[in-house]
Amino acid sequence: MGFMKEANISFILFGGTGDLARRKLVPAFADLISKGIIGKDSSIIGISRKQLSDEEYRKFLLEGVAKEGEKEHIKKLKIRYFSGDFTKKESLVGLKELIDKMESSECHRIYYLSTSFNFFPNIVMELKQNELDKKRNGSTKIVFEKPFGRDLKSSEELNKDIYKVF
Repeated sequence: MGFMKEANISFILFGGTGDLARRKLVPAFADLISKGIIGKDSSIIGISRKQLSDEEYRKFLLEGVAKEGEKEHIKKLKIRYFSGDFTKKESLVGLKELIDKMESSECHRIYYLSTSFNFFPNIVMELKQNELDKKRNGSTKIVFEKPFGRDLKSSEELNKDIYKVF
């Protein structure tokens, strides 16, 4: 990623209650913390349609971490949950306020879209409309989980939609 040691990162996980987030991403975050790449003021915000409290979401994520040492690393992170329906406009209203509360002043932001590619354009446009596409102090990155379209034509259309914002 090119971050300096102990970088503070905000991970915003769209599809945050999915199997990928719990079994793969969160253990990877624990590993990055153990290696000193992710700083102590880092955070995870999970987003999906389910109605969960922050504590329920924290428990959900910790259930996916097998090793006790890794669990301790994840417990150090600020973890919050945001309920949003990616099929609807204005589903991310309030997310900017939550992110602003969670992030330290020097922080990088990573959006991880672990959703169907059908939702990518809506999510990207909502990020732009809610002024979440850029960060003043730190970088903003976006990651798209595969598959990225059904075929070459649909993936090219996705690229066009995304490049309008990112």
